[in-house]
Amino acid sequence: MKELADGTPITVSWDTKRNTSRAVVVCRELAIDTEDDIRTNLSTQGVTEVKHISRMSDDKKTKFNTGVVILTFSQPSPPEKLKIGYRVCRTEKYYPRPTQCYRCYEYQHISKFCKKEERCRTCGEKAHLESDECSKEIKCINCDDNHISTSKACPIFRQEQQIIKIKTDKNISYTAARKQLINNNEKPSYAKVTGDVQTIVENARKQWEKELEEKMSFISEKMKVISERMEALNEKEANIKNWYNYLKYKEKNLKITEEKMQKDIEEMKTHCGKLTNELQKKDELIEKLTKNIESQTQKTITTKDKHGKKIKCDKPIESSPDRETREGTPRRKSNRINNKNNNKQRKTDSSDMETEELNDDN
Repeated sequence: MKELADGTPITVSWDTKRNTSRAVVVCRELAIDTEDDIRTNLSTQGVTEVKHISRMSDDKKTKFNTGVVILTFSQPSPPEKLKIGYRVCRTEKYYPRPTQCYRCYEYQHISKFCKKEERCRTCGEKAHLESDECSKEIKCINCDDNHISTSKACPIFRQEQQIIKIKTDKNISYTAARKQLINNNEKPSYAKVTGDVQTIVENARKQWEKELEEKMSFISEKMKVISERMEALNEKEANIKNWYNYLKYKEKNLKITEEKMQKDIEEMKTHCGKLTNELQKKDELIEKLTKNIESQTQKTITTKDKHGKKIKCDKPIESSPDRETREGTPRRKSNRINNKNNNKQRKTDSSDMETEELNDDN
């Protein structure tokens, strides 16, 4: 956005205070690396600034890095974990020390922008020369207590620490955090408490009644749901019982049918045994009949052969002219014809008898 609706030019800038956050990471390996190297390696995780927390050596001549690093992230809240090399380190919120001026020893500004008179930190009066040591009574500039102005036991210092903690936790401005702390620490007067007792009681009663109604409505809704579920469960139980009884009935019927089937199978087995015996007997009779028929056919063939040979051997009898002229056929010729007819009738009778015996056997 570059201008408003009426044409007035504007500039949009990034709020670094609200959109950035700080965290403390404890990692001994970082004590060796420089701040630039740490920032370049952790830039992919949103790190924009790095600062080592250093400490004076025992001889108070040199400083060394402690491995505790203050990291600034380009987001409103810092991440819970941070990957550093092959390690995963947890981050903790960074609560900075309250800003204190080392010229007038008051809070909320620094000596660079201080316009007040320089004072002594031990007695609180006008500043002495650097070579002179203060021998006066110790007095704090901020709370008038018996301690130096830079002491951490000062109640104003502790109050500033609480304001900074609220500010960093809720990501609000210094003035808003100060107002919130003052409102929380305010103690109401006796008159105010006694005057507002009735209203407090009424409000509490109304709130209690409201909460009770909400809870009762919630309980009634839950009871409706539970009753509906109980009805559904009862219906399912009834259906399951009916189905169970039906399955029992089916089981009984299946047992009865199984018993009947077993009986029928046994009867069929006995009947099949009888039939097999009868068939064996009939097969034996058929074999006998076939043998008899074969024997009879052989006999008939032999008899035919014999009669044929006899006919060939017999010589024709010379007929006399007197016989041929007589009425009727001669006696020999009539006898032969009668014999042939008798043989044909015998054959037909024997064949009829055989077919009747076969039919009887079948």
